[in-house]
Parts: sequence; structure tokens; C-alpha cells
Amino acid sequence: EAKDGSLVMLSRTGKGYLYRCDSKDAGESWSVEYPTPLRSPVAPFYMKKDPFTGWTFIAWDNSFPSPVHQYPRSPLSLAVTRDEGETWEFVCDIENDPMSSYGYPTIHFTKTSVLVAYYEELGVRNFNPREQRCKLTILNRDELTVDRVEKVPLR
Repeated sequence: EAKDGSLVMLSRTGKGYLYRCDSKDAGESWSVEYPTPLRSPVAPFYMKKDPFTGWTFIAWDNSFPSPVHQYPRSPLSLAVTRDEGETWEFVCDIENDPMSSYGYPTIHFTKTSVLVAYYEELGVRNFNPREQRCKLTILNRDELTVDRVEKVPLR
């Protein structure tokens, strides 16, 4: 929910980017979808507002889709918006092995840290649960920096 009470929704698509819709009537109707600058295969992501800062963070697979459905799922990246999604600031790659897959992230906040949990599948790309493991990355808030800012395209 944005500061003005409107709703912001991101969705995964097969179009190479996460797409956005907005609602000004509590979700009764939505704007036409439009692309964000966040490139992504058809892969799950997680977006959550930080209760300590009011900023919204996203963990997602930061890559263009390949001909193989839902791939690649690397790198797993973290970005933040401080202005309701009008701009996204790249924070870091959480994982970046191009031969591995990362997905289904979730984010939790503490006063001093940003925690990101996700699955990792090393050296294979076959969604085999027996080859996946859960991981947790703990990022110290004092060490987080922003590398670049990406604007959302005009609607």
C-alpha cells in the first residue's frame, strides 16, 4: 500500500520484466499493466515494506528469460524503492553463480539487518527438490549501498 492509500502490484510475466499495476479504489479495479525496469524470467520474487524505514525491498531473479521456460534463475538480487516504486535502486546480488538456480525468496527485517531466505540448486537447472537447499543471507543495514537507480517507464 502506497502512502496515498493506493495499491501497487508487481507480477511476474513471460515478457522479460516484472510488470506493475496500480489501484486507486482498494483493489476493485486496476490500471493497465506496464513494465518496471526489473528484468526477470518467469520466476517468483518477494516484495516487502520495511517497517523500520518505510522503504520497499524486492528480492528477485535479475536476468532476462532464456528459451527454456523460467530460466535463468541467477543472479538473485536485492533492490529498494524509496518512492513507491517510481524508481528502483539496485542494492546487491545475493547469489550470482550462472550455473545455479535461486528462487522463492522471502525477506524479513530487524533493526540492524535485512534477512533473505531462498532456495539454491547448485550446478543444475531441473527443479529437483532433492538437489535444492534452503539458504539464509543476512545483510547488515550499515553496509548496504545503492549501485544504480532505474526509473519506471512512463505509463
